[in-house]
Amino acid sequence: MSVRRGTLAPAGIAPRIVLNPTAPGEVSTLLMFLPNADEVTTYRYRIGDADEIPARAFWNVATADVTLTTGTTTVTVRAFNGDVFLGIATADFAL
Repeated sequence: MSVRRGTLAPAGIAPRIVLNPTAPGEVSTLLMFLPNADEVTTYRYRIGDADEIPARAFWNVATADVTLTTGTTTVTVRAFNGDVFLGIATADFAL
């Protein structure tokens, strides 16, 4: 089960981050969405200190398969409309 703590972007526009957790070391589904946005074309997510990974959005929603280890992992998500930055959020998930 995941425990989530997150921070919103200063402007209050922040993607929502949801994790459908499995066991540590197994594939989980990461869901990213930005309510009330005009159009999100891409999310970029980062697991811990790893490189940022792009995920194409459809109808402001994107999913990605991720593998988390035991303990607490920070996930950072940034939302974009083309090259225009829309917002950022972080969440800690504990497995």
